[in-house]
Amino acid sequence: MKHLSKKAASVFAKLLKIMMENGGYVKIDNSESFMAVIVEAVSPSAFGLEVSVAHYYEQNGDLMADPEIVFVVTEDTGEVYPKSFTQHNLGIYQEVITIKEGEPEIDVRQQWEITEFANQWMLNI
Repeated sequence: MKHLSKKAASVFAKLLKIMMENGGYVKIDNSESFMAVIVEAVSPSAFGLEVSVAHYYEQNGDLMADPEIVFVVTEDTGEVYPKSFTQHNLGIYQEVITIKEGEPEIDVRQQWEITEFANQWMLNI
């Protein structure tokens, strides 16, 4: 399973710190040319703390993720792994880490692809 690169994990750690200081939710809007990023604690899970990072826009009264990645922060090592990816305007939902019969099941190829995207996305945030 592929975790975030050091640079991307550093950005994620800053987002996580700001989120925790604000009670588990923060909206960061630093620019008029980029969409605000929303960071929120989703829930603790069998994998560790789950954190959603997303851009949203409104379409016909609905919030549209553009995109949203749910990350897992492991309790033992503190490494960050993408768990799911959502892109509403394209109808994409990919859950790449799940629990099946009490054991983690990982779609290795998709998890790798989402991690590669997340590494670049974190640097752009």
